Order: sequence, then C-alpha cells, then structure tokens
Amino acid sequence: MSFRRCTARLSAILLTAALLTALTAVPAAAAAKYSGAFQSKSGGAKVTAKLYRSGKYRLTVSGKTLTVGKIRSGAKLKKASWKKKKSQLWTVKKRSGGGVSFISCANKNYALSVTKKGLFLKKKRAEASQVFKKVAAKKAAAGGAVTNAKDGAAQHGWLSVKGTQLVDASGRPVVLHGMSSHGLQWFGNFASSGAIGATASYGANLFRAAMYTAENGYLSDKTGMYARLCAAVDAAVSRNMYVIIDWHILSDTNPRSHQGEAKAFFKKVSARYAGTPNVLYEICNEPNGGTSWKDVKTYAEAVIPVIRNNSPRSVILVGTPTWSQDVDLAAADPLSFGNIMYVCHFYAGTHFAFLREKVSTALSKGAPIFVTEWGTSDASGNGGVFTKEAATWLSFLAEHKISWANWSLCDKSESSAALKPGANADDGISSSELSASGKFVFARF
Repeated sequence: MSFRRCTARLSAILLTAALLTALTAVPAAAAAKYSGAFQSKSGGAKVTAKLYRSGKYRLTVSGKTLTVGKIRSGAKLKKASWKKKKSQLWTVKKRSGGGVSFISCANKNYALSVTKKGLFLKKKRAEASQVFKKVAAKKAAAGGAVTNAKDGAAQHGWLSVKGTQLVDASGRPVVLHGMSSHGLQWFGNFASSGAIGATASYGANLFRAAMYTAENGYLSDKTGMYARLCAAVDAAVSRNMYVIIDWHILSDTNPRSHQGEAKAFFKKVSARYAGTPNVLYEICNEPNGGTSWKDVKTYAEAVIPVIRNNSPRSVILVGTPTWSQDVDLAAADPLSFGNIMYVCHFYAGTHFAFLREKVSTALSKGAPIFVTEWGTSDASGNGGVFTKEAATWLSFLAEHKISWANWSLCDKSESSAALKPGANADDGISSSELSASGKFVFARF
C-alpha cells in the first residue's frame, strides 16, 4: 500500500472517529439552558425544546408535540398531544462544532432531522439537518419587556396582617397581584428570571412558585426540586417581587401524610430566606379527599413554629379543606398565630356566588383571606375562558382588598394557561404570545 493511500485511509478512520464522538452529552445541571426555539442548519420548521425532567425534553412545533411512530430512518414524525410517553421524549447532545442534536428516547441510535420538506427520524449522524442552533431571541413587544416590579418589596418592605388586611412595613394596606407557576417539575422554564420579570412589566408584583410534593415533584427528587424552587424564588426577589413558596399538595390530599418532610423542608428554606422580606410561605396548597380542618390545623400547628423559629416576621398562608374552599371552617376555629392568612382557590367556570359567600363569612369573623390560585377556566383547567364570571370575582376581591395569583404562567395546551403553546417568555412576553386567559389577566395587574 502506498504512503498516500495509507495516509488517506488513516484520515478516513480519524474522520469517522471524530463523527462518532462529535456528539457529547450535556450535563444534567446545565440541561435547562437548552429550552427554547431551535432551527436546523437545513432550515425548515422551528422546534421548541422544553425541559421535562432529568435531561429529557419535549419538542413541539406549532404547539403540538413531536412523536416518534415507526423506528426507521426517514420515518415522518407525528405531531400529537402531550402524553409524557417515551416516544415524545428527547435528549440533547452537544455538537463539538457548535449546535446540538436531539436524540430520540425511543431509540438512541436515531435523531431528529428537519429540512424544508418536513420533520423526520433518521439514523444519528453528522449532517446539517440534525444540527440545531438556538433561534435568536426576538425583541419583546412594548409592555412585555423584561423588567422589575415597580410596586414590590423595595417600596413596601416586610408585610404583616392587620385585622383581615395585608399591610406593608408602614401599616398601609397592600394588595398583591401576580402569577402562579404551573408545576416546577413540568414547566420550570417559565419560572426563570426573564419570564418572571416579563410579568412585572405588565404590573405584577407577586409570583407563586408551585412546588408539587407528589406527581414527580419534591418527594421524588428533593435535591433537584429544591434547587429549582430556590432558583425561582431568587429570580422573583431579584425582580423586586414578592414570592410565595408553595408546598403544593394535591394528589397526596392530606398535608399530614408528609408532615415530617414538610417540617424538614420549611426548616431549610426558611433559614435560607430568613432575612428576605419578599418571601411568603404557603404550607399546604389544596387539602382534599375528605381532609378535615382539624387535620389541617394540626398540621399547621406543627409546621408554623418551624418557620417562625427562623423567620418570625414572615406571612404564612394556610390552605383549607375541599381544595382550599372551606375558609369559613377555618374562620370558625382559627389558628392562634399572628401573621396568618387563610387560602381560598376558585375557578371562574366552576365556583360562583356560593364560594364568595364563604369568603364573606370568613372575613366577617375576622379571618384574613389570600387567593393564591384562581383560573379563568373551570376547575379542570379547561373550559371557557369565563371572562364575565372572572370579572365578577376580581371586582369582589378588589372590594375586599384581597391579594391574588392567577393559575398559571405556562404554555400548556389548556384554557387556564396564560401563554400560547410554544411561547418563549425568557425574552419578554408579547401580546401575541398571550392566550385569551393571559390577555384577560395581564390587563388586570
């Protein structure tokens, strides 16, 4: 064999090796930065990547989730509803020459390939259609630019409760308006500093970080979810906003089921934010499934002293039975602590005058109320948008100077989501990215 042919073969071998090693795994800790809009070097449709969990991503085009059907090179990808299936999940591989590729969790030998002709599943290799680069962030529309709250903690300081009213450090009544995140384990990318700051540009001065306990939340990944929660809280604090740390029980129904974990969590997180006036603590989101007020009160009497030991000045929010509707039961047998407010939740398409009567009853008995979650939809998150009934509720809350957080700041394909599917909130929220619910709510901060 001639020297030239030997050299050529050696070069080919080295090139093949380079191609095989060009894809390197993205560290899990840095994975969230790969959320956003991408386009392949071959052009074609823009693909939005959203971190699901543990380095796995959901990819969407025009709000629909890319789904693998047949495992063969050149197979067209389906666009379907989000079902959290393996066929809808992808990992990100960083290219040594720049950009990333998306590898199917259904078969790691196959990658996403996008050209002007469509979206395909192809054997993993180094080609332009499999190399994606982040699309440059668009300039936010007027009113949606990323900014800081103009009526937040710097202006009002430590909050407290006087009678049924939330007041600031000078004793003046304060009403907080803002957004709740959806579950941080699913939609954590909408709890970034940019996304939270974008709500402030519309007038919000409150953000609620919904950390589910069950449903692949904190109890499944205490280290990871604690870090994600603190990142959201820090983002809100940096934007001069008040922030609710929400121990979001739901499918676990009774807060006493995980009382030990709750005490440990609140001991840790209240120590971290002991000197931060921005932070409020919601110790149980929605007790349900037959949980009584006695159960909730017993739980609260165990957890509140843990927070008070580190942060004696913080306002603490206590959920009530029947998915935080039975505020009248709490008012009839109140907790003995100061700086406590009772939580009410409503959805405009399900909860009408009967629930406002419960709130009025609680207020008449001296129980302060905070609406930490409400939606323009029905209680399922869908239906509507019920703007007439939502407006009736907001007028009622304004009359009684009751603070609120709307559910939810995410792009989930449901009526209650404030953003349209595929929206990118990191660079601001334009009016075109707001859903029907989002437009109604953001105009009322």
